[in-house]
Amino acid sequence: MISKSDNVYVLGHNQDEIDRLQQQHGWLKDAMPELILAPIDRNRDQPTTQILDSGTADGIWLRDVSTQFGTSPLSCIGTDISPNLFPADHAAGDIQYLAQSIKDPWPTEFRGKFDLVHQRLVLACCNTHEAQVAIANLASLARPGGWVQLMECDHSGGFSPDTAAAHPALAQFGRLVISHLETKGQYGQQGLHLQRYLKQAGLVNVTERVFEILVGNGAKNPDLGNVAAQNIVQVAKKMGGDDEYVEKLVHEIETIGGTQRFHVAFGQRPINTL
Repeated sequence: MISKSDNVYVLGHNQDEIDRLQQQHGWLKDAMPELILAPIDRNRDQPTTQILDSGTADGIWLRDVSTQFGTSPLSCIGTDISPNLFPADHAAGDIQYLAQSIKDPWPTEFRGKFDLVHQRLVLACCNTHEAQVAIANLASLARPGGWVQLMECDHSGGFSPDTAAAHPALAQFGRLVISHLETKGQYGQQGLHLQRYLKQAGLVNVTERVFEILVGNGAKNPDLGNVAAQNIVQVAKKMGGDDEYVEKLVHEIETIGGTQRFHVAFGQRPINTL
């Protein structure tokens, strides 16, 4: 999560943040049927599948995805505003890492290049107008017939009044994140608008999936449920939650559990696009 004002991650860009992002990747991966939901064509007459991961951090999503292609030729580029998050040995690996903000112009040679442009949990650094522009720019990087896949959280949680009453600390967590981002001119409910952003960018065949991911008590995988709970607590602390609130949040997650709502949307660049 990054901030335009100082060009750094809202939640930091040190080893602790890398660890948090790796844990987050683990429980998101477990909750989804596949990391790539967009129906990219893996059999077309093209020698190499080209994938761009925007907001890649240490590249863990790309590393996992690359194992799913077997021996098929694959070219992966990971971009992030903070090179500090790149692996120390990234220059020697198969993934190309580049410093790039989603709010800056992309390299001209990237336009119309990629079979898949992927971005996950980055748009909270934007207001809605900035997000719309950023997604339009991402869409221009997909080749004609290529896909853009986005994933964002809805920090309001989609809680009904009864559910919010039963999970007061978790409902407050959503309000805490949203209000913290608002003080920075940012927006914490980008997940609600992904389909609109993709359609406004001229993409077709736009599809959305919504995932209610169990955290804490009641999670199907207790270990990953605990990881998800720890992730939420870490974010709450960094968003200004005081000790008393964090204690209530921990107790609620451990005894009752809860959910976090994530939206995944993907769309295709029209084949006849120049």
